[in-house]
Amino acid sequence: MLIDISRTVTSTLVLQEIFEDIMDRLEKSLNLERGSIVLFEPEKAILKLEAASGLTAEEMEKGVYLPGEGVTGKVFETGEPIIIESIANDENFINRVGNAAHFKNNPENVSFLAAPIKSDTDVLGVVSVYFVHKKYIDLKTYLDFLQVVASVIYQAIRIQKLIDEEKREISRENVLLKRELKNKYKFGSLIGKSKPMEKLFEMIHLVSDSRASVLITGESGTGKEMIASAIHYNSSRADKPFIKINCAAIPENLLESELFGHKKGSFTGAVSDKKGKFEMADTGTIFLDEIGEMDLNLQSKLLRVLQEKEIEAVGSVKPKKIDVRVIAATNADLEKLISEKRFRPDLFYRLNVVNMVTPPLRERSDDIPLLINHFIAKYAEENGKKLRESRERLINF
Repeated sequence: MLIDISRTVTSTLVLQEIFEDIMDRLEKSLNLERGSIVLFEPEKAILKLEAASGLTAEEMEKGVYLPGEGVTGKVFETGEPIIIESIANDENFINRVGNAAHFKNNPENVSFLAAPIKSDTDVLGVVSVYFVHKKYIDLKTYLDFLQVVASVIYQAIRIQKLIDEEKREISRENVLLKRELKNKYKFGSLIGKSKPMEKLFEMIHLVSDSRASVLITGESGTGKEMIASAIHYNSSRADKPFIKINCAAIPENLLESELFGHKKGSFTGAVSDKKGKFEMADTGTIFLDEIGEMDLNLQSKLLRVLQEKEIEAVGSVKPKKIDVRVIAATNADLEKLISEKRFRPDLFYRLNVVNMVTPPLRERSDDIPLLINHFIAKYAEENGKKLRESRERLINF
């Protein structure tokens, strides 16, 4: 179900649709009595109900809390998740949105879980669920699951905020900028004016200046590395390092050293200290191509780098803080690899904050004349030739 929720976040930019879909999936998966997502409104200093399961429209309107008020308000105020095994025996419930007597099940048997929706520094809201607690259910495991859902919700909010800021900036700079983007045929080596490419260019423009991780998926030969380059060189990190590494091209026993570096004497052949690709990319961008080929042990270490924003060289016991934007790419079906336990789902969620799919040429046939002209001009210039009518002859061939 987490994969379905993650797919929802990357399939629409409308937050309300994302929230409602998440609640719908939680209701079906956990057989909820009720569930809710509340977000903090700084202007009014209140927590407001944004989406819910099991509530009437009238009950939804009552879903306003003050920070610290009731269980939901306390989870928001403390930033800590909570487990309540039986709501009937807890005095903190303030019955804001409805009477527990309306539950389908006896409140004595209904448990409550809540997790804060938060960034590294701020709490943005709370996601909570009510469901029947059966003896075989491990509530701690369910809470861990809900915390992952809260993290996915935060990523959706973060992406929306970045997009909104970018749209305001575009409007402030010049309304013509958007027209220029539509008419612009290429970002660096990316060429095209077809609908799929226009959509791709717009996505590159929207995400370039964010810090969010990007996962580029698509068939081999569709330009995933060029897209990564375009994202970097259209970002505020354009004058910083852009480091590329193909995870499939380096033996497993050497890849960790290539990524994170090593200390002298840490293994046979380590005759001196060596910087890894992540350290080389500090303040810039690293492109991890063929991420699906990375083994599980190294996936765990990469996950820690993404979580803690620090690296530890092979043979070192001293971590080092880094500031690196991560772009990964694969032609593999990562969801299938997850089901086969060959790829970590938590690493997938960390990488798949923004998902970009590279369209194959068969889906953008309108770009073929542009590509022909590009390559004719390129090779003619390189070889000092002048070629005429070549495009028409090639198209009619």
